[in-house]
Amino acid sequence: MLKPDYKWNSILNLMSSIINKYWWHSDYNELVVFPSNKLINNKTILFLIDWFWYNSLNYLPGDLLNNFYIEKITSVYPTSTTSAITTINTWEPPLKHWLISWFQYMKNLWTIWIPLSNHTRYYDKINISDKWFNKKYFINLDTIYFKINCKSTVITKNSFINTDFTLESTKWVSKILSYSEISDISDLLFSELFWESEYIYLYIDTYDTYSHDFWYNSEKSLDILSEIINELNIFISKSEWYKYNLLVTWDHWQIISKNKVILSDFKELNNFLSIIPTWDSRHMNIFLKNWTKEKFLKYFNTHLSKYFSIYSYDDVINNNLYWVWEINENFRDYFWDYLLIAKDNYIIWNFLFNEIEEYNIWEHWWLSEEEIYVPLLVNNCGIY
Repeated sequence: MLKPDYKWNSILNLMSSIINKYWWHSDYNELVVFPSNKLINNKTILFLIDWFWYNSLNYLPGDLLNNFYIEKITSVYPTSTTSAITTINTWEPPLKHWLISWFQYMKNLWTIWIPLSNHTRYYDKINISDKWFNKKYFINLDTIYFKINCKSTVITKNSFINTDFTLESTKWVSKILSYSEISDISDLLFSELFWESEYIYLYIDTYDTYSHDFWYNSEKSLDILSEIINELNIFISKSEWYKYNLLVTWDHWQIISKNKVILSDFKELNNFLSIIPTWDSRHMNIFLKNWTKEKFLKYFNTHLSKYFSIYSYDDVINNNLYWVWEINENFRDYFWDYLLIAKDNYIIWNFLFNEIEEYNIWEHWWLSEEEIYVPLLVNNCGIY
């Protein structure tokens, strides 16, 4: 089983390199292939493109990458947007920030929460102004924009700029900007070179959106990715007389979801569950009723072990899937009895009565080579 290299070579370590550029503090090791002393200029731009596998660089025209040198690093686990971008915004591993998946169980509210949209799974809006909820369940952490101790800018899509997740995960940022089209990106970045921000973070999800619906090497998907990289090359060309560090990375890749496991087909499973399984389509958390552990394990071994590996809470901690450092007090509520991780390319589905049965061509959240390795593209002000 592949695991993120939290010690030396993950997105978490990349954030350590960045934060140590501006404020020397060593909670986590710097990225071994790109330590802070390689950030040779005062301004640093981190550009996150949602969805891309390291080896998929081979599908891009070679000249698009001429301005960069390329390193290979790991994402965090789960290999999901929620988990990775929260690590980027907080400089904390998943076990500490605990915003990990699309669906999360909130024990004290007895509901399933979608952090990125701040709704329950029944799509009721959660009131983020509730002080108890905000303190207990949202990102009750200092963000990187507080820790780096310099002026900073976040650039995101128009539709994301005022979401609860964006506002909470970018607390203490100096400025938030937004774009409407990919073609806006080079001009936005160029204009920020003249402002006082020393750290600029830009997030774009367009490639992820297309890749969930089409083949990763489809003409539509690759056109979008090429357009994104081309905008960065336009920016580099326009700003060749200015000093900055440009880092481009990804949060995860995906696999084709052709082997589907529909949990409703295993009706006896409900005899053991206190609440429906949570998390995502490649890993699911199981919450058991009292006194059903032995019966559940017997049922699992007979009916589900072909599709999933099973891990107890202690197994998860001992395997460092989320990185053992300082465990968020909410994590034990969130992770209860067992974690099921899909084998091979099985995909887990459990639809509620109010949900349309829709299937993506591609899914992620797992520990395969395709999902966990991401590229890091680096341009130091024209030196590459």
